[in-house]
Amino acid sequence: MSLHQTPRKQSTVSSSSSNNIHVVLPFNILINPSIIYDNSNVNRSNTPTTNHSTGNSSFHNHKFNASPSSSPSIQSVNSDNSSIDSSSNFTQSSTRKMTTGISTMGEKQIEMQLQWLHIMKEEFLKYIEKKSKLSNEMELKMLFLEHFYDPISDKVHVKSFRSIEDVLQRLDLFCSKVLKWLMPEDWIEVEKIRNEQKEHSIVFYLRQLAGKLKTIKLFQHEYLREFIDEQARYEIAKETDGNKTNISSVASEEEITVVINVSPKNSTTDAPSDQETNKEITEDPFKFLLEQIKLICSMFSIELGDWFNFFEFKKRKKFKKWFETGLKDQCIPKYVLEIYKRKKESAEKANKEFMFKNEDLNQKYIIESDWYYTHWISKQHTDDWYVTYSDMPNVVQWNSDIDRSVEKLGLKNTKIIGYANYPVSQVVKSNSNDEHLRYLFGDVNWYSFTPINMAHSIQKYPHALMVTTFKFGPLFAAREIQNVFSAKSSFLGSRMTESSIIFKSSDYFNNKETKDLIKVPFIGGRIFNMVDKNRTRYIEIRTLNIGGLLGTKILYSNPLTSKKLCLQNYHGILKAVKDNEARGHKLPSPDENYLARLFNNYCTVYCKFDLSKDAIL
Repeated sequence: MSLHQTPRKQSTVSSSSSNNIHVVLPFNILINPSIIYDNSNVNRSNTPTTNHSTGNSSFHNHKFNASPSSSPSIQSVNSDNSSIDSSSNFTQSSTRKMTTGISTMGEKQIEMQLQWLHIMKEEFLKYIEKKSKLSNEMELKMLFLEHFYDPISDKVHVKSFRSIEDVLQRLDLFCSKVLKWLMPEDWIEVEKIRNEQKEHSIVFYLRQLAGKLKTIKLFQHEYLREFIDEQARYEIAKETDGNKTNISSVASEEEITVVINVSPKNSTTDAPSDQETNKEITEDPFKFLLEQIKLICSMFSIELGDWFNFFEFKKRKKFKKWFETGLKDQCIPKYVLEIYKRKKESAEKANKEFMFKNEDLNQKYIIESDWYYTHWISKQHTDDWYVTYSDMPNVVQWNSDIDRSVEKLGLKNTKIIGYANYPVSQVVKSNSNDEHLRYLFGDVNWYSFTPINMAHSIQKYPHALMVTTFKFGPLFAAREIQNVFSAKSSFLGSRMTESSIIFKSSDYFNNKETKDLIKVPFIGGRIFNMVDKNRTRYIEIRTLNIGGLLGTKILYSNPLTSKKLCLQNYHGILKAVKDNEARGHKLPSPDENYLARLFNNYCTVYCKFDLSKDAIL
């Protein structure tokens, strides 16, 4: 993948950049893949076999199933530390081998691997509890992921499911474990009811949990609660109607109008031509149900990833020692090493491909690789990233000093991650008001909106040009900012699930009056993700050289400077939502706001939605 439209020879990355970058373990090492790789979990009698602890403690016996015959995650490691298998794919044959027993491992080594993971998961959850009192909520999300998400491929394991019934059986298994964990006193009565039934429904525990959730708020996540209730209501209606009800009725009527490419990690990285249409999705009940599962996994993995990256940074020395000891003692599960290997290979490849020339940051348009870059760096987490300001779980700022340029442009990188208790559609619409950018800039002037033109390869996305100046303070020279902007969105039904805006420096105007201003080469973007029905996570990425003293590390990473810029950004976004609340969270007029025009043009052409007219959840 090149940063240019035409292929070019890849530039050599200097030793001062990616050669010194080391990957760190991601959150998905804590997701035990034994359930998704155990085919016996589908098409079997739905009896929960996993032991859970009771009372207020966690269900760690579930997470690290001590039975070697049912856990593909427990694998031996070679003593020479060549522990990462040369093949990056888990074939069906290897999966069968993993699920039929481990003859090469003794009980002591199995116990060591279980303990190795158990300690880290305990430490992680204790840290979350200390910071936010949300350990049970995060543990529930990990439990759901263990039933649907493959930590090795970093995707929903769709091959585990051949039918709607397979998905519902897996969901029922998840519900049984939630009931046993969170309602231990009611569990005996639930099992008594089940044993008295002559025929066991494949969604018995699903219905039981849905019933409990009507009176007890067992967990906070609204979308998951509603999803469980919808599936239970559908099954009851199906039995009543004699299987005449369409499966897509599990979602409300308004949610089925449009569906576009929702994936576990992101949905706006694909080119528009690669996205599935609403007809392809909504007319396939099985596919629609899987898309809902993918969305839930996406929401959970995003938030867990943010927490785990922060936890890893705070415990980085301990992590390094923990990993080195695990290699030495041969107690790291094979799937963890496979995850590490894949992440390392991906980082090495990306760090060679994503290197900018000056001309890349002086274009009049946004190309496909610009989108790939912003999405890649939004998820990228290596040991060069460090926290410069944090107020978890509300907002955190990360910096990296890696210069991602071929011509030594002195680029530095910033990521601001924040959470807002509003639906993603409201946050996106509110931040489509051009005036909201005044929290950072003074005068903002927009020019030359270019709508989508499918006949031209460089006009697959809408474009608009913006010119402004950035003034940090009276002691610093003003910076000239010329940007080219673009936007895109994704939906599941009429529910917006993700929206992105991208901005890149452009030398469109060669104004002599600005010759004394410092020009700023940069590329960045904002990605808004749904993480719950009324909760949005946003990440703002900036790769730039702001120039002068502001561009030096002593000021760029200064705690006071970082706090000012981070909170300015965070409160600016929240203020835009508050200001738009009085207007009913409507999309600002596309005729008067270029940002709104960008989003609406993309959604109208590719998503068949008019954001200014159609009802969006």
